Amino acid sequence: MAEETSGLPISQSAEPGRAEAERSSGRPRDLALDQRLLGAALDLLAEQGFDGVSLEAVARRAQSSRPAIYRRWPSKDDLMLDIVGAVFRRMDQELPSLKDMHGDIHTQITLILEAAIRFLQDPKMRRATIAIVGAMHQHPDFKALQRLVRSRRGSALRTMLEAAVARGELAQDLDVELALDLLMGPVFYRGLVLDLPLEPKVAAQLVTAALSQTRPAVPSCYSSKETDDDR
Repeated sequence: MAEETSGLPISQSAEPGRAEAERSSGRPRDLALDQRLLGAALDLLAEQGFDGVSLEAVARRAQSSRPAIYRRWPSKDDLMLDIVGAVFRRMDQELPSLKDMHGDIHTQITLILEAAIRFLQDPKMRRATIAIVGAMHQHPDFKALQRLVRSRRGSALRTMLEAAVARGELAQDLDVELALDLLMGPVFYRGLVLDLPLEPKVAAQLVTAALSQTRPAVPSCYSSKETDDDR
């Protein structure tokens, strides 16, 4: 039996011009059907990986029709981008609101890591994230997927770190890119690669360890930015 799909954030196009076919025809959108189709697609991604997702399979799982899904997503790639967007929005739901966060920067970063750990404690979200990472490696020509995932990588945490540097709360020579990977890397490595449990209570330890290692003695060459080959 498929897992419950209710509560999945409604699709919002990741790139201009996507999933516009039904809207441009003037027909009113059935948001409940949107949610059911995206939920079915997420179930298939989590259960069978990228190659197990097809427009026809999603329509069958959602008990819908081929025309209904093709009106929303002309291709599997379009659908995949919306699934990834929905996964990121699900992750965002775990995050505390930045404007409502209090305490010093270490406390705030700890809250972000705790949210990431809670996200990966959801079996479906963990399996879907593994499938997304796998698709990036198995389909390197799917550049839009690469760009979407990389653009969202640690976005809330990056904003927080950069603001703390600007305020003088963190060192001016903080290597933000290195800090991101030292903070998030252990969470996703343990959760996605090793498939081992990780509890939110370890987040504070990760923050202390990571921020003590991110002030290079020499100019850093560390970067996660795209190369020309990635574009």
